[in-house]
Amino acid sequence: VAAACTSDKIFERLAALMGMPEVAGDGKWGTYPARDRLRNEVDAAVTHWSSGLDRDDLLRECEAAQVPCGSVYGIDEIFDVGVAGVHRLLAFLELIRGANVLIVVAGMEGALPSVVGGLVRRPVIAVPTSVGYGASFNGIAALLGMLNSCSPGVTVVNIDNGFGAAYAAAMINCAADTDPKPPSHPECSAE
Repeated sequence: VAAACTSDKIFERLAALMGMPEVAGDGKWGTYPARDRLRNEVDAAVTHWSSGLDRDDLLRECEAAQVPCGSVYGIDEIFDVGVAGVHRLLAFLELIRGANVLIVVAGMEGALPSVVGGLVRRPVIAVPTSVGYGASFNGIAALLGMLNSCSPGVTVVNIDNGFGAAYAAAMINCAADTDPKPPSHPECSAE
């Protein structure tokens, strides 16, 4: 589980939830710079507190205390499998086909998401990257190539928008979860 507590107010709620209200506010971890400087201490305290709870209880308690958090899903990263060396992509085909959703980042002509989309029956979120050489035009060539994909199930986000792709993938994973969560669950709530 990951919690977002860069705001002093949110950390104050987490500290109270952990039974340590004295460390927030005027306490030694009361400001973000202090928490950042003493990160190992903060992490150890949160780990100690959360280790006594299972994931669902932890998520419920944080949600009730209005501490933003969510489960961390496993992510397999596959690098350097572009269409110029499609054999490298095919070596990961079993892993790729086992995913609920795929985020495919590509530059140059942006063909990789189309290739992946043709190999799987899963949503593919295509992310054009501005990094490249030749006539990539800072990602515009990849963006246009991805928007013209003929592979079904390929959705395109803007150039370098990995965050948008990850957010959409998380929502797809929530929808695919076999243990449905209540609509107010922080992982699956758009609020």
